Amino acid sequence: MKSIEDQFQALVELITTGAISAVPTEQKEVVDRFYALWYMRARYKDLPDQEVQLNGLSGDELTKEQEEVLEKKHAFFIRKGGKTPARQFNGLVLQRRIGDYTQDLSAITRWGVVRPIAGDFLVPDVPTHTIIPLTPQIALAASVDDGLVTDANLAEINKVTIDGCAEYYFARSFDACPIAP
Repeated sequence: MKSIEDQFQALVELITTGAISAVPTEQKEVVDRFYALWYMRARYKDLPDQEVQLNGLSGDELTKEQEEVLEKKHAFFIRKGGKTPARQFNGLVLQRRIGDYTQDLSAITRWGVVRPIAGDFLVPDVPTHTIIPLTPQIALAASVDDGLVTDANLAEINKVTIDGCAEYYFARSFDACPIAP
């Protein structure tokens, strides 16, 4: 998942610094994978983190540091007594769902770089529309041309952003975020 974030961040850096003004065709999958990661993480953030008992396996006596080293190397481990952290299974499930959703997103023709004429984008805790705010005034939007977002469209985007949130949304300044009635 870190590689997905790193690749996306490199692309965002190019967009936000003005080095590029559009998502190159060969970088579309980078955005697809990031959106899938964000989408799935938001929906599966409360997965169980207890241990799972594995029958017939004895496991190893590992220190917390040894477990962390194994996790960084993407290794699965079993603790003494045949128990493993549920997050290891959850991670596998999440990666599979990210991969499946990335394939679904391949139907999107492109990710447009959009900027509001005035005002700022809100950022949701749970993405429900294929819009990824990069900065208060730059977002990626699925299947649209690069360009400007009208005041009315920005207000509608911010409204549906709020409507889709589970717990919170944020912005640089709420006063700069128009919201449709």
